[in-house]
This record gives sequence, structure tokens and C-alpha cells, in this order.
Amino acid sequence: MAQVPTVTGMVEAAQLGTTLIHEHLRNSDEAVHSQWPNAGAVKEDKPYEVPPDEVYDIAVREARAAVDLGVKTIGEPTAMFLGRDVEFMRRVSEETGLQVIPCTGIYTYDYLPQFFMNRDPDQIAELFVHDIEEGIQGTDIKAAFIKCAADEPGVNENIEKVHRAAARASVRTGAPIMAHSRP
Repeated sequence: MAQVPTVTGMVEAAQLGTTLIHEHLRNSDEAVHSQWPNAGAVKEDKPYEVPPDEVYDIAVREARAAVDLGVKTIGEPTAMFLGRDVEFMRRVSEETGLQVIPCTGIYTYDYLPQFFMNRDPDQIAELFVHDIEEGIQGTDIKAAFIKCAADEPGVNENIEKVHRAAARASVRTGAPIMAHSRP
């Protein structure tokens, strides 16, 4: 039977149960968080920020609410630029019982750091493949899918590079791609 990687280990596909495929446990800009650790996570309504000391508790509260409604699993598409933190995801999963399927990838509509500007799609794909085959952020947690995005600005050179990298990593590993796009 097919197995799916989660933040707490492999799960038989038949054991996924009710699954929400696009749910974020938290959203935070890595650069902002690194430079200003006192800055909170992103919130969709005013005041648009969750204080750092409340982020985990809110994630646990919302994960428990989903479990209480019969949700057993979420696909967690928090990739680079959204504050991916698989240890955070694992802690929430272990505390709530919610199965969390993590991703690899880059969520951007245009910007790429200099590191990626100087690399081709094959080199970027290698990073995605590492997350899928070896583990994310120095852990044994493996990515199950690849996240990328294209929105109103369109497919420019940087977006094309990320999408080509995602496609190449998908072909190599069989991991599916979740592409965020503007309707």
C-alpha cells in the first residue's frame, strides 16, 4: 500500500482520513523573523500579526479544532518565504494528533535571493529532492510535495526558474506539485 510522509513519520494512504489539502499552521517571513525575532507571525485580519509567544498556542488550538471536526490530516504548504519550520509542525502534530504532510519548494511571485539568482533550475531542484529523499532542515522529516506559485505578476524569469525546478524534482522523485495561482 502507498505511504505518505508526515512530520511524525510515514502513514499508510488509507489512514489519512478526512484531509484538508491546503492549511497553514503558521505563516511568517523567514528574513523578518531572523532579523527581528520579536516580530510575530502573519495574521489575515487586524492587527495582521500574532505575537511570537502566542503562535504555537494558536496553532495547537486551531489544529485541535480541526481534529474535533473530524479532520485527520492536513497538507501543509508552508514553503520557503512562508516560514517553514518542520520542528514546529511536528510539535503541533504530536500535541494534537493531527497528521501534517509537509512540503518543499519556494513560494514567491517574483523575488529570489541572490543564492538562487546564481543557480539554474537543476541546482534548485537538487534542494527540493534533498527535502523529499533525505529530510527537511536537518531532520528526518521528508517532504511529500513541492510548492510553487504564480500570481498576478505573471510568469517571469524567476517564477519560470522555480517552476522548472519543481517540475524536475517532481519527475525525479514522483512527488506531486501544488501550484498556487491567481484564479
